[in-house]
Amino acid sequence: DTLEVAIVRLTRPGKSYGSGFIIRITEEDVIICTNQHVTHADKKLDVSFHDGSCYKGEVVARHYNHDIAFVKVPISDIDAKVFETLRTVHVDEGYWKNLDNSESISICIRTINDKGQVWRDRNGTMLKKKDTPEASYRNLTLMTRMDMSVFAGSSGSAVLDGHGRLIGMVTMRVSKGGK
Repeated sequence: DTLEVAIVRLTRPGKSYGSGFIIRITEEDVIICTNQHVTHADKKLDVSFHDGSCYKGEVVARHYNHDIAFVKVPISDIDAKVFETLRTVHVDEGYWKNLDNSESISICIRTINDKGQVWRDRNGTMLKKKDTPEASYRNLTLMTRMDMSVFAGSSGSAVLDGHGRLIGMVTMRVSKGGK
């Protein structure tokens, strides 16, 4: 499988866009993880899958301080041929727990455009793992640090290691002074 089958593009109709990734497929819905700031206060978003198909998604949960949101798309709305191709990102909590800060972990993100084509890829290195329950969007010292160039539209992207395992999620923040 390619990365694209687990990656989506989220668009606030007539406004802005961001990325997300499929984290779970239930009997009823495809569940997508993204940043809260990608969804803003909107309840509905356009979700574009890897084949370019677009469906309405509903924001079902969001947490401002952790900058995370979950969007669902009912399976009944998705074309059966498209649904058969969808996959989740690979989540391995045991792998994450055993990661050592001294390890050099290669990472990547991939984004797609609204036609489902690869839009941009980025590669980098995980610099420092931070695994604390109090980690928050507001306190960057408590976040996992990565050496990777991000761009408008990459917010909400899955950060994956070289084996396709989920390491984190891109969140963009501009500090005071624009740096």
